[in-house]
Amino acid sequence: MNLLTRTIILLAVIVLSAFSFNALTTDKEEASKIYYEIALKALHLNDYEDALVFFSKALSLAPSSKYGELSYLYYGLTYALYSYHLGNKEGIFSAIGYLNQYTFYYKKPEYLILQREFLGDSYLLVAWYEDAMNIYANLYGDTKKKEYLIKYAFISALYGDYTGYNELRRLKSLPKDYLYLYHLALGIYSIDFGRNKEALQHLTKALELNPFLRYDVHFNYYTGLAYYKNGKIWRSMLFFLRAKDLDKFGLYRTMLNYYLTQVYLATNNFSEAYEIYKEIFKEIFYNSIYKVIYSNYWLNEEFLKRYEDFKFYYDVILQIGWLSTGKKIVGYSLLALYNKALKSKNLSEEEKVFMETIKFENTEFVMNKELFSFKKQLDVLNRKLSLMDVEESAEFIVNLYKTHRNNFLTIFYKPDSLFVLARALVYTGDKEFLKIAKLLPNTPELKFLKAKYWFSKGRKEVAKRFLKDSINNLEGIDKLEAMLLLYYLIENPYIDEVLKLAREYKELENYFPYMYRLAGDIYYDKGMYRKALLMYKEFLQNYKAKDDIYGATLVKMGVLAEVLQDKKTVDFVVKEAKGFKNLWSEAILTLWGGS
Repeated sequence: MNLLTRTIILLAVIVLSAFSFNALTTDKEEASKIYYEIALKALHLNDYEDALVFFSKALSLAPSSKYGELSYLYYGLTYALYSYHLGNKEGIFSAIGYLNQYTFYYKKPEYLILQREFLGDSYLLVAWYEDAMNIYANLYGDTKKKEYLIKYAFISALYGDYTGYNELRRLKSLPKDYLYLYHLALGIYSIDFGRNKEALQHLTKALELNPFLRYDVHFNYYTGLAYYKNGKIWRSMLFFLRAKDLDKFGLYRTMLNYYLTQVYLATNNFSEAYEIYKEIFKEIFYNSIYKVIYSNYWLNEEFLKRYEDFKFYYDVILQIGWLSTGKKIVGYSLLALYNKALKSKNLSEEEKVFMETIKFENTEFVMNKELFSFKKQLDVLNRKLSLMDVEESAEFIVNLYKTHRNNFLTIFYKPDSLFVLARALVYTGDKEFLKIAKLLPNTPELKFLKAKYWFSKGRKEVAKRFLKDSINNLEGIDKLEAMLLLYYLIENPYIDEVLKLAREYKELENYFPYMYRLAGDIYYDKGMYRKALLMYKEFLQNYKAKDDIYGATLVKMGVLAEVLQDKKTVDFVVKEAKGFKNLWSEAILTLWGGS
């Protein structure tokens, strides 16, 4: 039995013994009044220890007097507040039991309304919101006092019940002592309604009216939230940290970890974000908010790289995903795996099964009074896909699309992403290009892709029509490729004339390596092998990276040199292949390394 509980029992004994004596004097009643007033002042200053001492003295001196009876009730409230301050939930339950014994000790109670009010305040401390709301709703109904309506509205705001909002808006005059609580309640409601600037105004006003709110967990949490939603993340962090320190019973623990993670990662404060990760890891498989936190770490690649704990990050994501099946949050796991696919250009069989199974729904949803969406994740994924090199990744992009077509089109919905998919389908000669083309705006770029597609299908006249319709409005390498392709279609074999013409466009200079390679492909297709070799050599001289494109071009040169019996070019190809190592170089050395 703890000390506070023993004290309550002792006070109960004092009350009973005082009633049995019935020998109170006027002096004792006066002294009881003095102790009561001293205790009340201490309570208003949040000095709970002194308040408990003086309320107990007032009660012990004259328990049956007005101030003794009031001290009984105030002692119970103070005991609840002090227990909350110490983080002792059992102490609050003891205080609630003590307050409920009021009518047992006082057979003709004078302050039943005050008892009910203090019970409501105690229920609030342990987050028994519905019970507290019922008490204050009944108190307002019985007394019509506006302070009870304001308390009801405040607690309903915490609970997420919006009935109190309309009641607050109807109030025409407010009790001065409760004006701060009125603004605090409206601040919470404003956040829930998305009126974040208005929320900050109300919460700031509440603090001006009651400076002690800086020690209130609800005020600090919602003020941090208001700053966060107004984009002032540094200010929000200060209030969130204070709320975390004041949150004795972990009422806001989950959401504080969520918001602080967002703040820390946004400011590259990886060490603090990692501390939260260590706190929540054991709960990520059953706490939905923690699943969301973990499933979005990929948005900060540097954070994942920093710590060994994330070596098997995507394996854990897959586990979280299966555990979240049927819930909205499964979308975060799915998007994380799409990011992994774009990054590695590879999917394990387990990941592929998951991505084939889960249907992605791009909808907003609410958890813990917070509105969640996939907008940020989709923006990042669309940007990554739009920057991919189609020529290098065409087959992978098409395979990813075919893993779950509807999901792919829902996730990569932006025109830039869809154009990348369209280019990949054209590059691989896939007939599904025509389906995707219907989803795209009818721009010169789309017409050019249609020209390439129909050209690959042997429909040269259709291709020529789309080229002529688009060529004057194309830019960059598309324009060069269109010019070369059009020259090919009009049966002019002198593609090098196009190269001279293209040099008039200074903005296209960076695309010349690719242009030479394309010219080589066209000469190759026309059977003009020596011209093709010259173009490929020009490409290699201007292209610096020893990547797949470089390797594939060397293979083409090797094949042509073999046909032309050009040993010098074969030797050149072999020499170049020895300068880098990948599948292309291995193939070249296998084919011609011994020649």
